[in-house]
Amino acid sequence: MSEKLLDIERKAIKKAASAGGDLADALKAIAKSKEKDNVFAMLEALAVARKACTALAGLPGIMGPLQDQLKALTKEAEGEAERMKARVIGGLDDALKAHGLKLEGRLPQLRCGPLTLELGGSGSSGIAIWYGPRVASLGSTSLEPEPAAKTIAETLAKLNTADFTDAAFMADLLASWRAAVGRAGGEPGDRAPIVAVLAEMALTRQSRKWRNQPTRSGFKEYSRVQFSHDLGRARTRTSGGYELLLTVATRDQTRNAADHLWVSGTHYAFIAFRQSE
Repeated sequence: MSEKLLDIERKAIKKAASAGGDLADALKAIAKSKEKDNVFAMLEALAVARKACTALAGLPGIMGPLQDQLKALTKEAEGEAERMKARVIGGLDDALKAHGLKLEGRLPQLRCGPLTLELGGSGSSGIAIWYGPRVASLGSTSLEPEPAAKTIAETLAKLNTADFTDAAFMADLLASWRAAVGRAGGEPGDRAPIVAVLAEMALTRQSRKWRNQPTRSGFKEYSRVQFSHDLGRARTRTSGGYELLLTVATRDQTRNAADHLWVSGTHYAFIAFRQSE
């Protein structure tokens, strides 16, 4: 037997061993999810099990019957998942209306304002909550309509801070852009990376006490999501005689979070201001 053939067989055995471990874990997860009546977790475990069976298909014995059983279970679980989603959507729509909110879109991803709601998404046995089209995870909530609507309303309330005004936000943005350009040794009018401006914006939100004695516990968070949301909801694009300019990110820049920020459907890389005409 040639060394090349031995190497091929070693790789096949190694692959089969790995697939066997995946299959054992998946079968355990299937049993657990069935016991807990968690159809979404079952679908994910079934997908892993079927993939492992494909890798092990050359092995004799139980693989054929097991694959048939997994296929039947998958079909059954998919049907139950669709029925459950239909029930949840109806109840959630009514519950959100009680909070003055509207459910939009179609399965598998629904929308409520700037949030995307994904039933059984990202390994969640409930509703995964995303900012924008899966831009950033904001946690998850129950499939029960009332608790889910409450969590969604609270998430939106945190984004829609009551003290926000266009004038104050744009003044802070102008000052933060100038600080970012200056910190980088740039010239007045230069573009600044949008994430660098975010860092300066976070500093403007700190108290005098924190500035005198910076501590982790006293730091007031200002996240990428909040900055994105504030940029998107600001209706004014001018401050102090200057007009905001946003530069759209290149495809390469969108691959690195440090190089861009998603705002209302567009990825931006730089911020600048120019004097209004």
